[in-house]
Amino acid sequence: MDGQIKSTLQKHLKGITSATLDNIMVKLHLIPPDRILLVLDLATSLAAISLRSSIEFLMVIPEVARVLGQSELRAWGEIGKRLASTNPDAAIEFAPGFLLRCLTLVSRQAALSTSLALDCFKSFPEILARFNDTTITARVLNLCYEVSQHSVKHSCDLLRSAPQVINHLQLFTSQDHRLVNQMLELTTAFVHRSGGTAAEFFTSITEVLTPHTQPAWSKLFEYTYTFLDKSGGVALQYFRAAGKILSLADTQAFERWTELSLLVVAQGNATGYHFLKISPRIFIALARYGDIQRNAYALNQVLDIVIQISNTSANSAVECFKASPGALRQASLEQFREWALHGLELYGKDNRRAQAYYGLESNRSRQALYNREGGLSLESISQTLRLYIEGLTGKEMLIKPISETTHEFKIGDGRTILLPAVITEFGDEASNFKLYKALAAHAAGQVEFPNVTFARRIFTTLENGRIDRKLRQMYRGLRRDLDFVKDRLISTRPDFNQLSRNLIPFEMLFQEAILGGISPIAKDLYPNLAQEIELTFDRYITANSMVGDTLIGTLKIYKFLERINEPEQIEKQSEKDTENNSEQDENDVGGEAAESENQPNQRANSKNLSEPFSYWSPSLEPIVNPADEILASLNPETDVPEQGLELGDKAFFYDEWDRDLGDYRTTWCRVIERRNAFGNRSFVDGVKGRYSGIISSVRHQFQLLRPENLRKIIGELDGEDYDLQALIDYAIDRRSSGLVSERVYIRKLRRQRDVVVSFLLDMSSSTARTISRYPSQPYSKPGQRIIDIEKEGLVLMSEALEAVGDGYSIQGFTSEGRRNVKFYVIKDFNELYSEEVAKRIGGITYQNNTRLGAAIRHATARLEKQDARTKLLIILSDGRPYDHDYGDSRYAREDTKIALRQAKINNITPFCITIDRESEEQLRDLYGEIGYTIIDNVLSLPERLPGIYRRLTT
Repeated sequence: MDGQIKSTLQKHLKGITSATLDNIMVKLHLIPPDRILLVLDLATSLAAISLRSSIEFLMVIPEVARVLGQSELRAWGEIGKRLASTNPDAAIEFAPGFLLRCLTLVSRQAALSTSLALDCFKSFPEILARFNDTTITARVLNLCYEVSQHSVKHSCDLLRSAPQVINHLQLFTSQDHRLVNQMLELTTAFVHRSGGTAAEFFTSITEVLTPHTQPAWSKLFEYTYTFLDKSGGVALQYFRAAGKILSLADTQAFERWTELSLLVVAQGNATGYHFLKISPRIFIALARYGDIQRNAYALNQVLDIVIQISNTSANSAVECFKASPGALRQASLEQFREWALHGLELYGKDNRRAQAYYGLESNRSRQALYNREGGLSLESISQTLRLYIEGLTGKEMLIKPISETTHEFKIGDGRTILLPAVITEFGDEASNFKLYKALAAHAAGQVEFPNVTFARRIFTTLENGRIDRKLRQMYRGLRRDLDFVKDRLISTRPDFNQLSRNLIPFEMLFQEAILGGISPIAKDLYPNLAQEIELTFDRYITANSMVGDTLIGTLKIYKFLERINEPEQIEKQSEKDTENNSEQDENDVGGEAAESENQPNQRANSKNLSEPFSYWSPSLEPIVNPADEILASLNPETDVPEQGLELGDKAFFYDEWDRDLGDYRTTWCRVIERRNAFGNRSFVDGVKGRYSGIISSVRHQFQLLRPENLRKIIGELDGEDYDLQALIDYAIDRRSSGLVSERVYIRKLRRQRDVVVSFLLDMSSSTARTISRYPSQPYSKPGQRIIDIEKEGLVLMSEALEAVGDGYSIQGFTSEGRRNVKFYVIKDFNELYSEEVAKRIGGITYQNNTRLGAAIRHATARLEKQDARTKLLIILSDGRPYDHDYGDSRYAREDTKIALRQAKINNITPFCITIDRESEEQLRDLYGEIGYTIIDNVLSLPERLPGIYRRLTT
C-alpha cells in the first residue's frame, strides 16, 4: 500500500525531493485509512494547478483530518483548488493559516444558523481570491468571527462586502495601508460596542468615504469614535449623516453641526438619533436659502442659534432646527434669530411649551416670527393688494400669509393668493411694496389664466420683448449685435402662409417682440389680432416697463384670443400636431436616407415656431423646488399617517387648543368633508312604519309651531288701519289736556321662524354597542346598536322639521388621528329631504374615534354661513372625546370646551345629547357652559329628540 501511494505521489508531484516525499509519507501514516484515498485525490488534483499548494496541503492534512469528516475534508480541498486556480499564493496561505480561522468562523455560524454557515463556507474561495494582502485577509476573518457571536447574517454580510470595501479604501491610501488599518480598527471598536452594527458601518464606508469628503476624513473618524461611546446605533447614524453633511456644507458648518449633535446626543440617544437622521434633509433645504456664500453664512448662523438653544433643551433645539428652512423662506435671518432667542427667554426649560414654540405649532410662535420689526408686513398692505388684484383680474380674491397654511393647503383654490407674511429684501418700504405687488400679480396671473401653458407662452414672448427693448436703451453698444441677431432670425423665418393655425399668434407676437414689427402679410391676413398686439406693445412693453406691465399685457392678449376662442383651438391643434409628429417619428425610423435636404431646416424652424424663445433662453417650464418636498417630510406623523383624498372630498384645516401650552396649535387638524355613502332606503321606510303614530303626532305638534302669517303691531305712526283704542284715547286727551299721541295706527307684519339647526352625529366605534329592552332574551328579542337608534331619531327629526319648515342639516363624524377627521354630509342646508338623503341616512355606520373639537369647529364654520337669527348645533354622542393623538382625557375635554365656547361667541347655540350617565361629572365639566341632557334609556331617544328640539326653539 505504501509503495502504491509513494508511486502515485512521485508521478504527480514531479520534481519533489526525496526528503520531502519521505516527510509526506510519514504524515500520511497519521491519516485514518478510510480517508487516505480522498486525500490522494485532492492532492493530485491540486498538484495539477500548483505544486507548492499541493505540498502544503499534504503537510497539514493529518491535523485537518483529525477534526474534519470526509464531506468537510472534501469541501476544504475544493476551496484550496479554487483558490489555487486564481491566486496560488492565497491558496498556499489558506492551507496552513486561514484554515483554522475559516473553520472556526463557520463552526460559530453553524451553531446559530446552519444554512447561512453553509452559504458562507461555499463563498470562501471567491471572496478570499479577491484579497491581495494576507494580513488584511486574516484581520477581516477575525472581524467576521467577532460579529458572528452577535449575528450570523451580519457576519456573512461583512465578509461578502469586505473585498469591495478594502479595494475602495486602497484607492485613497499608500502602500502602507494606513487608511485600511484605521477603518478596520474602527470597525473592531463597533464590534466590541454593538456587535452586528459593525457590519452596517463597514458596508456604508464606500458611500461615506468619497473624494469629496476626503479632506475631513481624519476628523470624521475621530468624531465617530466619540459617538461610539454613546451607542453603536448613534455612531452609525452620525457616520452616515456626516458623509452627506460634508458634501453639502463647508468644514466650519460640519464642525458646528458635530458640536450640536454631541450636545443633543448628550441629552438622550433617542433624541440624538432622530436629530442625526433628519439633519441631511434640513441641510438640503437650507442650501436653497440663496447663493453659495449666503448659504454658508446662513447655515453657520442657524447652527450657532440652535447650539445656544440645545444648552437648555435638546428637544427644543431639534424642533428649532427642523423649523429653520421653512422660517427662513418667510422671514429674514435676523428675524429668525430674534424669534429663537425670544423663545428661550419665554419658556426656558419648559420643554413642552418650548417644543411647540420652536415647532411653529402655536399662534403665539408664528406671530413672534412673522411680525418682528423690520421689513414690510403683509397685514399692513393686504387691503391695498386685494384692491389691486381685483382691479387687475376683475375678481374678488383673498390674500393670506403663506405661513398660516400647511404644506398640503398651499395648492391654489382659485380664490386665494398666498404671499409671504413679511418681506425684508430691501431697506425701504417702497421697494418691498413693489416686490409684494409683483408677487401678487404673478399669483393673480396663475388664477386669471386657466390655460396655464398658453398664458405662459404669451408671457414669455412679451417678457423677452420687454428685455430686448430694455437692453437697447441701457446698453447702446449692444444694438449692433442685437440687430445682427434680428436680421438672422428674419432670414430664417418660415413662409407665413404655410404656418398652421396654432402657430400664427405666437409668430406675430415674436415678430413684434424681437423682429421689429409684424410683417405686412400678417397684418393683411389678421388685421384685428395685429392691431391688438401692436396696441399692447405700445402701452405695456417698452424700455421703461416692469414685469407687472408684462403681466397686464399678457392678460390683454390672452383675453383677446379667449374672445375669439383661440386658446382652446390652439391647444387642440397642438395636441393634434404632437400626435402627427409622433406618428411621423414612428414612420421615420430607419428612413434617414430618404430625407430631403430641406427637412432638417424645416424641423428646426418648427421647433422655433412652437417655442419662439427657445432661441433666446432655456425652457421656461415651471421648476419644482425639491425643498418643498423635503420640508414636508421633516414633520412626519407620529401616529396615523395622512390619508389621501377621494374624488369630491374637500379638506379644511383648523387650530386645536392645547391646555398645557395655553395656546392654539396652528392648522393642527385636517377635516375631510365628503358625502356619506348610500345605504338602503328600507331603513328609513322601516322607521316610518314602526313609528307611524309618533310621527303623525310629532308632525302635528311641530305644525303648531308655525307662526301665523301676519301679526298686528299697534301704536304705530303709520299703518294699514286705525287702532280703535288709540283713537278713543286720542279724543279724550285732546279734550282734557291737549297732549295727544299720534300713534293711532296698526301695522301688519309677516311673521316667519328664522331658525336653522345642524345635527352632528357621533359615528365612532363605540356606537356599535347593542342596547336591548329584554337583555335576558338576547336571541328571541335582540337589541339595537346605538348608531341605529341615533339614525331612527334623525328620521323622526327630519319629519318634524319638514313640518315646521326650519332649515337643517345632518352630519356625522369620525376620526383616525388629527389629519384624518372625517366629516360626512348626510343632508345639507339647501338640500331637500329626498330619496337620496334617505339612502344616506341608511348608509350611516360606526367607524373609528371621536375627535370632537375639530368636528365642532367645522360644523360651526358651516353654520356661520347660514343667514338665520337662531342657529342651533345639536351634538348626538355616546360619551367623551377620544382619538389616537388627542392627548389625555383632560386635553381632549379642554379642546372641546374651547370649540363649544367659540361657537357661542359666534351666536350659535350648541347643545349635546348623550347617554353616558357614568361620567356625569366629566360631562358637566365638558358641556356645562352650553347645555346638555343625558338620556338614561337610549331606546327612548327617537321619541324624546323632537321634544328636546321644541324646547330649544320656543
